[in-house]
Amino acid sequence: MDGRGAGQIGYWLDPAARGRGVATAAVLMLCGWGFGRLGLDLIEWRAEVGNIASRRVAEKAGFRLEATLRQRLVHRGVRVDAWVGSMLASELLR
Repeated sequence: MDGRGAGQIGYWLDPAARGRGVATAAVLMLCGWGFGRLGLDLIEWRAEVGNIASRRVAEKAGFRLEATLRQRLVHRGVRVDAWVGSMLASELLR
């Protein structure tokens, strides 16, 4: 959280639990808590370009892909490009 009404979300799921909607359900619950309980206005999601599974979860949860940021993340010691998306409180899927 940035102290100005925005937060970030990230997630990882054990391979045995993938493909069953678990991550999407968890993201929706956490975003609901962030918007409702914490009063956030915006939640941002970032993932390494090419991480299709993370992007799929974010989009199913209602995040809008906004941009590709150059070398914005570090993965295993190497700078990589990142997808970034966001969700506003009014956009939370219910």
